[in-house]
Amino acid sequence: MSISSLLERNKDWCESCESKDPSYFSKWGTSQAPEYFYIGCADSRVSPDLAMNLPPGSVFVHRNLGGLVNHKDLNVMSCLEYALVLGVKHVIVCGHYNCGACKGGLLWGPSDGPPLTALAVADVKAVKAAHQAELEGLPTDQAWDRIVELNTLNGVKNACMSFPIQNAWKEGKPLAVHGVVYNPADGKLKELAGPITGPEDMKSLPSA
Repeated sequence: MSISSLLERNKDWCESCESKDPSYFSKWGTSQAPEYFYIGCADSRVSPDLAMNLPPGSVFVHRNLGGLVNHKDLNVMSCLEYALVLGVKHVIVCGHYNCGACKGGLLWGPSDGPPLTALAVADVKAVKAAHQAELEGLPTDQAWDRIVELNTLNGVKNACMSFPIQNAWKEGKPLAVHGVVYNPADGKLKELAGPITGPEDMKSLPSA
């Protein structure tokens, strides 16, 4: 599909939205006050707003390869910090089954994969190493599903331990962290962890 076709589709979409609600765009044009911050994978099959059936302005979104949450990643940490400035009340770390990044982390050897991609999925390999005993006894498909879940739980743990969230809790701000997994095969979300509303709740976080 050419860019001109996409522009035409955009025009049709705008007209359709405004025909149903003339203020559809004007009400979002000056500010945002999202309730949710979503951290997830860049996979083209996953659309956060659609999956949660929420309108524009509801979800502040950060996406990367594998939906990773790493304290050294300035992009995800700065988005998290700014989400809290915007006043989000819920942080959602969302993995998804059939994730290519997680499959790479599960199956690739040291020299496998495109170099930058292989570097990115090093975090998934670390999760694999931490749960080697559990994963090695599973068939590949089951191990793939499980490492998706473990990677998501690791992201939840890292989000909870991050400076922005720890500081928000210290200041008494109402903030809950959640871990979910999306299934592209049926469109459903599965809850893995949460709500985690403070350091004391982290004790109940499933092993990641």
